[in-house]
Amino acid sequence: MNATPDHLQNPASLPEAWVQALLRCPRTSHPLTPATAPDGSTVLLNVIDGWMYPVVHGVPLLLPNSGIHLDDTND
Repeated sequence: MNATPDHLQNPASLPEAWVQALLRCPRTSHPLTPATAPDGSTVLLNVIDGWMYPVVHGVPLLLPNSGIHLDDTND
């Protein structure tokens, strides 16, 4: 039986819902919501303050310097 975990089959997949509920913006501590970035990639979005954090191979990069502010995507 070849049971490949979902996060390896679909690199853009997100952690389970209960894990997502615990994730917070590292800059403001506000909740994060799964979203799609303007370039089509999967991100976690702080809808209150406009910060988004990439999800790479199912792992959210929640370092303050990995965040992109929505205002910065309009360049």
